[in-house]
Amino acid sequence: MCPYCGAGCKLKLVVDNNKIIRAEAADGVTNQNQLCLKGYYGWDFLNDTQLLTPRLKQPMIRYQKGGAFTPVSWQEAIRYTASKLREIKEKHGPRAIMTTGSSRGTGNETNYVMQKFARAVLNTNNVDCCARVCHGPSVAGLQQALGNGAMSNSISDIENSKCLLVFGYNCADSHPIVARRVIKAGTTAPKSSSAIRGASKPRALPIVICSSTTAATWRW
Repeated sequence: MCPYCGAGCKLKLVVDNNKIIRAEAADGVTNQNQLCLKGYYGWDFLNDTQLLTPRLKQPMIRYQKGGAFTPVSWQEAIRYTASKLREIKEKHGPRAIMTTGSSRGTGNETNYVMQKFARAVLNTNNVDCCARVCHGPSVAGLQQALGNGAMSNSISDIENSKCLLVFGYNCADSHPIVARRVIKAGTTAPKSSSAIRGASKPRALPIVICSSTTAATWRW
């Protein structure tokens, strides 16, 4: 599964001499044996971890403030973490502990386990995820309007749409594989979007609105 965006494209990594040289598209519901440029070639960071941050190969603990990190076993890391959580809980109460997850982690299952551990083991309801900041307003809006804070259709349904209303979103830049569905529909985002240049039958109606009036436009 490609980790770059949320489209869920399936791929196969091609390895030569223990290095990833490229990716090949796999047959997925979303990408249909296609990838964007990032999906095909954006894997240098897997071969050279210094492009991002050095990858940890084992747990490390800083036992004293200002001290150096010490490599430890997984058993010691779990034991030490558990003891510190227990210490905080006994001294300050469970509400002093918070857990947070990543929207780019290993999926909803991991975030589910995290919040279950927080509530059932740590006895705290202080759980969060970075997706709340990015998508909280849209989730709330979808929940109010459609009864469910998620997509009401599959990505493949986009190309069969008779009308697509797009606000503040350039699918060609953010989700290139999804943009191909938009192009197939013959309906595109506003003229500023590069998706319109690839559409065989563009039927775009650009609507120019004033800054900070998106919500008001929706209500209207």
